Amino acid sequence: MPGCKESPVFPSDPEHLALILRAIPEFVVVLDTDGYIRYLNRPEPGQELVEAVGRHVREFTPPDTLAQFDDHLAAMIRTGEAQAYDAEVVFPDGSRAWYRTRMLPLDIGGGERAILMTSSNVSALRALEAEVESLRSLLPICAWCGQIQDGESEWKTLEHYLHDTAGTQVSHGICPTCHERQLRGLDDPNGAGGPGGPGGSMVLPGP
Repeated sequence: MPGCKESPVFPSDPEHLALILRAIPEFVVVLDTDGYIRYLNRPEPGQELVEAVGRHVREFTPPDTLAQFDDHLAAMIRTGEAQAYDAEVVFPDGSRAWYRTRMLPLDIGGGERAILMTSSNVSALRALEAEVESLRSLLPICAWCGQIQDGESEWKTLEHYLHDTAGTQVSHGICPTCHERQLRGLDDPNGAGGPGGPGGSMVLPGP
């Protein structure tokens, strides 16, 4: 394994710490317990930092997310427990983005308490989660025999799949189209001679 590299420790003075905080993609905000901004790592594009510090955070909270923000802020102040929520923000140009906001209690010394709040854009993550959920909702069915894949490798008939996943019992009849085919002496479209295979027998799943 490579040995430790001797290098100067990165300065920890306020100027360098501010440089680090401005570089991270998340918004980092310190609020007093009344919700007024005491620190902001970087302003929104087109704003000056001094325009935000000292003002109430609700002034910078999108109107359609105010209810969520107020509920979580009140819960954090009441319980002292960290809060987190996702909210979709609609911008003036009509574009949308999802932001994940976290609120944590902060002890700044001298018996004074504050709130540390971070907000990060999670639009890409939400889109990926939606895509995964969509893929999970797809039901793999054999195009030849109609069996359904349950899990990684097990294939089941529709009747067994419905019974195992939903407890559904299946009864069998004959639709008008198949009834007409039978009257004409035509074979079952799957070559099985009737429902359930040769001879028309069907084993139903038990309870």
